[in-house]
Amino acid sequence: GKLAGLCGNFDKYTSNDLTTSNNMEVRNAQVFGDSWILGQCKSANETLKPCEVHQSKFPYAKKECSILYSDVFAPCRNVIDVTSFVKNCHTDTCNCNLGGDCECLCTSIAAYAHKCCQQGAAIHWRSPSLCAYDCEYYNRGLGEGPYILASYGVNDTIIGANISSKRIFPLPRTGAYGNVFFSFMITPGLFKDKDLSLSLVSLESAERPNYFLYVHDNETVGLEQWQASAFFWRRATFFHHQDLWSPGLSAFELHSKKGFFIVLTSSGVKVAKYDDSEEFKRLSSFSIEELSASVPYRRMCEWRYESCANPCVKTCSDPEGIACKFLPLVEGCLPYCPKNMILDEVTLKCVYPEDFPDVTSLAWSKIPTHKTIKPYFSMTEPTDLQTRTRIDLSHTSGGMALPSSSKPPRYLEPVDKCSQYVCVNMGWMLYNLSRNCPKDVQKPDCGFQGMPVQVNTDSCCPEWECPCQCSVLSELSVITFDGNNIALCNMASYILVKLQGEIIVAHIEKCPANQVSPASTSGLCFKKLNVTTFTNKLLINRLARKVVVDSVIQSLPFSKEGLSIQDTGSMYVINTPAGMSIKWAHVTGIIDIQYGLHSNTSMKTEGLCGVCNGDPTDDLKMQNGTIITNMEEIEVFIQSWEIEKSLDVTTRRPVRNCTEDNCTYCMELLNRSTFIPCHKKVSPQEFCEKMWINSTYFWNYECDALSAYVALCNKHNICVKWRTPGYCSLICPEGKEYQPCVQPCEAKTCLNKWFYEDSPCSYLREDCVCKNGTILHRTDSDLCIPEEKCTCTDNKGQPRSAGEIWNGSVRGCCMYNCLENGSIVAVEPECKEEPPLVCEREGEVIVHVIEERACCPKKVCECNMSLCDTIIPTCKPNEKLVVGYHPLSCCPQYRCECDPSVCFNASQLNCREDQFIVEAKQEDPCCFSYLCICESCIEPVPLCDEGEILTVDLNTIHYCCPHYYCVCDENLCSEPPMNCTGDMTLVKEKIPGQCCPEWHCECNCENTTMLTCKLGEVKKIDSSVSSACGCTHYICEKDDVCIFQEITVLNPGQSVIQYLDGDLCYTVQCLQEKDQTTGYNAMHFTMVNCSQQCEAHQIYIPSSSHHTCCGTCQNVSCSFHTDNGTLTVYE
Repeated sequence: GKLAGLCGNFDKYTSNDLTTSNNMEVRNAQVFGDSWILGQCKSANETLKPCEVHQSKFPYAKKECSILYSDVFAPCRNVIDVTSFVKNCHTDTCNCNLGGDCECLCTSIAAYAHKCCQQGAAIHWRSPSLCAYDCEYYNRGLGEGPYILASYGVNDTIIGANISSKRIFPLPRTGAYGNVFFSFMITPGLFKDKDLSLSLVSLESAERPNYFLYVHDNETVGLEQWQASAFFWRRATFFHHQDLWSPGLSAFELHSKKGFFIVLTSSGVKVAKYDDSEEFKRLSSFSIEELSASVPYRRMCEWRYESCANPCVKTCSDPEGIACKFLPLVEGCLPYCPKNMILDEVTLKCVYPEDFPDVTSLAWSKIPTHKTIKPYFSMTEPTDLQTRTRIDLSHTSGGMALPSSSKPPRYLEPVDKCSQYVCVNMGWMLYNLSRNCPKDVQKPDCGFQGMPVQVNTDSCCPEWECPCQCSVLSELSVITFDGNNIALCNMASYILVKLQGEIIVAHIEKCPANQVSPASTSGLCFKKLNVTTFTNKLLINRLARKVVVDSVIQSLPFSKEGLSIQDTGSMYVINTPAGMSIKWAHVTGIIDIQYGLHSNTSMKTEGLCGVCNGDPTDDLKMQNGTIITNMEEIEVFIQSWEIEKSLDVTTRRPVRNCTEDNCTYCMELLNRSTFIPCHKKVSPQEFCEKMWINSTYFWNYECDALSAYVALCNKHNICVKWRTPGYCSLICPEGKEYQPCVQPCEAKTCLNKWFYEDSPCSYLREDCVCKNGTILHRTDSDLCIPEEKCTCTDNKGQPRSAGEIWNGSVRGCCMYNCLENGSIVAVEPECKEEPPLVCEREGEVIVHVIEERACCPKKVCECNMSLCDTIIPTCKPNEKLVVGYHPLSCCPQYRCECDPSVCFNASQLNCREDQFIVEAKQEDPCCFSYLCICESCIEPVPLCDEGEILTVDLNTIHYCCPHYYCVCDENLCSEPPMNCTGDMTLVKEKIPGQCCPEWHCECNCENTTMLTCKLGEVKKIDSSVSSACGCTHYICEKDDVCIFQEITVLNPGQSVIQYLDGDLCYTVQCLQEKDQTTGYNAMHFTMVNCSQQCEAHQIYIPSSSHHTCCGTCQNVSCSFHTDNGTLTVYE
């Protein structure tokens, strides 16, 4: 049959999933859900909060559920509001009774992730330590491998199978190619035996999934396709014995026939019964070897976890994957098969299309076909009530029978919501409930408080009360709970409402220059609101759009312990644990504080808003309990509720009225045609007398007065279009426009555009709304954008349209693309090729860098310090090492510079009167020391003449300017400027007053007669020279002699003897003729070897005379000549 209910109808069409219990298709999810309610739950007030009941679990729940606020879920929080999911996560985790908190926690987080997935935001939130999702359960069925089964008994032989016949045979290793299968997967046994499951395996062909090693009845072995029978499973299941007979080897025993093993011989693969022979053990032993080149798809993890993916896959029942395309994105384990394979739904493996099992033999039902079912009724067909004739009833008879032509209703059905037929005296009478109400149904006049509110649920007999509502208008007028009004004129903080455990404080401050309230020409703004409860402290800065809870800035919406804050884009909506409901408009600053009804308020209020009890006489109640009855003391009441006093002096304000004072101008303003529609609800006379006349501020600023009047009109849902661009205009933020009458409390934003409905507020208001064609990007900003820009939001909160590409990094390059489904994916930048770069500086190399905010790498020359051959000098103790650079080199150049920080502080000197102190570098070139420096000398230093030397007066050397004088030193005089002739002498002449003498030549013949001749020369008169002085000149001429060895003079005929080299005797004789070379007489040299003149029996005795050349020969033995002529010596 067809499905129906909250889970939908599973007819392959998502468009009609929201079909109600009466078979109507709706768009509203709430209406759809309510139609399937079977019974009402107990009220929320009676439900115990699990985290309050199980307080010990709350810290764990709060910590773990905070992942929904982490960066992991950031892409989704812009699409799906996370607040309710966090609350549900806390509740579910605290209330978990499944034996472990993780189960409920993971389910709650997965619910939000699933919602994100439905909106196209894939969240990868699971990890091994958090809610791990194990898909290995499915992959374990794929087995291990692929392996080859190599025989131990037959060398180089493995188990192979024929592709076409599926016959098993011994296959040589070298023949493992062509039309054969030879690799197997070792999978868990097809036949499940709980006692032996760990050792049971099946051998599946890796090349042909769904084909298993199978033992036939005749005990032959072959490859057979998977069958859905226990008989097949058992025949394809084996005991895997490892290290049974030999280490590292395996044996496979038949599960269907215990004691029988697979045996491989040279002739075939068969089944043999166990025997204890070594031959059997060798033939039944196999080496399981992993393939070096394995089948690729069997290496892949065929079942994978996906956080958000389409579960539609090609299967045996749907080979093209068409029937499941309508399925939404889900999280779970999904199979991934190669392109030429499909999923077998039975074995959960990727198989070839021709190899899947026949599912018709199994108890599998096919997907039902789609059928069109006629609705229970058509909304266009008329009903009995639409065609029923309505008649009036007579008051005299109490009823009237219906005409025969009109068909009476079968039941007491209502004609409308307050009229129905009742049977009276056997006749049908139309009974009006509204004419018989127990109480007055007329609405009271609530004046400045606005429209009355219904206090019961009976639409036919409604009961009304004036709202227990306090308002602060734009120009800071306060309308109290019971309708009184006061005005705030000072910068201060005021307690608006005070309850037991709760305080609401208004902070009136000076308006920023760029944010002036639409009705605050006084320069004051209702800027901040402080709400303090038993457990929390809330501070809202309206102008800065910032919310702080317990000193921590909070993003909205926020809810905690009964305190909730929401930013609708138009206003803040705050609900407090005590029941206060606050609406604070962003643009106008008007705040409305609602506190239930007068008839059922449990606690009485205090503060500037007064006492909410329906009695206006006790509204002006001070903090000390005194009730102000004299309106002239209104300032005393206001100041009593000040927290930070703005004035220390209490002033009395005179009370005025329109009878005694002039309200003409106010009435003229309100009697304009624009305001006439509001006169019946907000009397101009009452407004002028109660608000205008008593506020001198209104007298000067008519725009503020009119703004207050229009705000009161809006409380009665009366639209007043009074502002114009040239009169009391309201300036809106860029992208927004002013509208005088706005009803919805909530603005349409990118986050709620799919389910946005114009939910009206209690009454109208002035506001700035997004211009036509745009919506608000976020509730906490004033940015209005086209709806197509809502597709994505980047990490900086900026909207992005589909297809838009941007750089999401502040400094680097992180290019992103916005997809149609709202997902943001990283993309690679498109970079152009740069021209080649040449590095000219020493030590530079070309590197690729990416500059800040740039996406493409840029070639730049960068210094590579490893290429630098820099010598670092060793600095002295008073120096420091500094580095510099040269324009033509990037390598650092080190040098030593003085380090003034290591210099000691020298003491100052006591200088003389003619000196002054200076700092100078002396022995230490790096450090300064004090010196006494002389002043400039006035007396000039004398200039000395030639031959004089400048000398200081020793008695004045200790002064800065000693006395100098010149001292003569003839040694310093220059050489005589003239050369005298040989017969003249240079004579010095002293000149008085002059250091250096003068010189002149005088005759002196002594020089001519003092001629000295060399050895062998004689002095003779030189007649060729004449002398002015009359002096005789001599010359030296060579004499007729011989010069021997430049020391001995020999006259011609004389000789001299000299001994050289032992027994050699030299004789030199002076001859008469001249030697042309020397100019002296020539010499004759003779040499005699004196010892050679002695005989053999003699020794030589040198001569003792210098005049005799040779000595004598002395006999030392006798000599004798024999007959044959030989000489014989005898001692």
